[in-house]
Amino acid sequence: LWEAYCRQVVGRYRDVLVAGEVFGEPKAWCTPEEYMIYLKSAKKVMKEVAPEIPVTGPCPTGDGDAPRFIEWSKAVLDLGGEDYLDGFSYHPYGASNDFQVGDYFEATTLINKVKALLKKPETGLWNTECFQHPNAKYKRIDRWDASTALRHFLISLGNDVKLVAPHDLYELRKDRLNPHIRII
Repeated sequence: LWEAYCRQVVGRYRDVLVAGEVFGEPKAWCTPEEYMIYLKSAKKVMKEVAPEIPVTGPCPTGDGDAPRFIEWSKAVLDLGGEDYLDGFSYHPYGASNDFQVGDYFEATTLINKVKALLKKPETGLWNTECFQHPNAKYKRIDRWDASTALRHFLISLGNDVKLVAPHDLYELRKDRLNPHIRII
């Protein structure tokens, strides 16, 4: 059933997909062992239907000190997850900027922790969701101010993150931002 679903979705949206992310924040509802079943099946389908589209995951969320982020990700990778990933996707809530309410280098520290987990240099980092960005005054803000957004993008790209995407896909709509951007 899962493979049939993947085949239908990828076949239908192949022309607009930037990547096939296998679930958003799955650590909230499945174990690393369960996730691997979905990841392996999704990778198999992607190779058959759209081999040019990278597969990303395991998509943890939170800061690098949160067990739900590093421990869960490490468990997936220890089970061989990196063999099925073209990119390591993540959501850096709690660590999306390098200066936030008196804490320094949160984003860079998180990126470096993830890089340390990866064994293959070709497995890039993909920040596939970012929305509530901390800044110098607030831990979470619902709307980006220009300097906070720019810092986040520059920190991520300066640390070799291959893709940085806003949470709200409305911000990525082709007719609103750039006709050359393909929606994830």
